[in-house]
Amino acid sequence: MAGVHYYSSLSGPDHLAIVRDKGSSLECFHRGAGVFRGAEARTGPMESSDICPNCGNSVTEQAISRMQACANVRARKQHGERTVRTVLALNRAVYRFGRHWLIFVNSFFFVYAAQLFLAPALVAAGHREWARPIYGFDGLFCHQRPDRSFYVFGQKMACCQRCAAIYGSMFLLGLLFVALRDRIRVPSWRAAGLLATPVAVDGLVQLAGVHESSAALRVITGAIFAIGVCWLLFPYLEAGFVQMRAQIERRFARLVAEGRARPL
Repeated sequence: MAGVHYYSSLSGPDHLAIVRDKGSSLECFHRGAGVFRGAEARTGPMESSDICPNCGNSVTEQAISRMQACANVRARKQHGERTVRTVLALNRAVYRFGRHWLIFVNSFFFVYAAQLFLAPALVAAGHREWARPIYGFDGLFCHQRPDRSFYVFGQKMACCQRCAAIYGSMFLLGLLFVALRDRIRVPSWRAAGLLATPVAVDGLVQLAGVHESSAALRVITGAIFAIGVCWLLFPYLEAGFVQMRAQIERRFARLVAEGRARPL
């Protein structure tokens, strides 16, 4: 009988405790001449006071314990199968993200750069209340001083000139990395640090009151800083995701060969 587990643990050699795959009902079957008379069986939770209607023998405590143990094993097996399916689904999602991570990163930079222009456009269109959350969010990362900001549609952008250069350059460099990802190697930390030096020097000198930086200098130093960040960040991410994809591919190749998973 498919999908049924048999236990000959009832009192007497001619009894079987049976657990079916669907549900946890227990069945006591009288065995005679190798034939199961299922029509005469009593179905339901088994207790020590139960009597087999076919022969009158009582169910033993041992039978109940074994039946409960079987149900616990099946419950743990089902939980383990659900856990495996969840882990495999997460591995597939991570693998797909690892293959297309640059699309997500560039989309993020595009949206972030676009909202810098969206805020003044909303104000110019008379929707200042819609633009207020954008200015508030960008104000967490930028001083937003009017004398150091660009103006679009006659309204101040949501960040200063240096920040606008950084975010815009990161988006453009992300697009450039799509074409050059196989040619660019990870730079040294010293090289990346040198590219961050101009923005630090210009900002500190201006903060100390030695001189007032110009819009062109803020844009140039901001763009150089973005080059250093992207040159360091993008190759590291690419190398990491390549290694991660290789690990997942090897894992799934083994599981597919064992018949435990579908191909990626």
